[in-house]
Amino acid sequence: MKTKDICEALNIKRHQLRAWTDALAPYSKQTTHARSARRFDTGDLLFFATVQHIEKKFGLSISVFAKLSQCIYDTVRSPRTINDHERIFLDINSQRCFITDTLDIDAEGILIDIAPVKKLVSGFLELTPTQEQIHFGLAKVS
Repeated sequence: MKTKDICEALNIKRHQLRAWTDALAPYSKQTTHARSARRFDTGDLLFFATVQHIEKKFGLSISVFAKLSQCIYDTVRSPRTINDHERIFLDINSQRCFITDTLDIDAEGILIDIAPVKKLVSGFLELTPTQEQIHFGLAKVS
């Protein structure tokens, strides 16, 4: 994917994406070459969609994200069994985060429902829902 694809998917301007890549790890640590466009994959799209969701929902500043971005990046991109009720727990004090499907957490932090993020990304990628996600289990056939 190119920058324009990420911007289109998230409905953001290029300068917003540039601000994120300049401030947030691992992108801020990557060396870039003049006249060479940065390439992204679906994991990057998922990461930026998560950042956008957290930023809109909780109003966290870019400086807070800078401390947690590598952890969020690793967590979002980690291999795992897909669960419709996944949440990311951000422990801002210890600067760690993890995926959870329970509300039983003994630490203080922010619990983020990532269902809207998954919906946005799958909608942009035009991934079709599974049979069980289709209303009444029926699919329209053309």
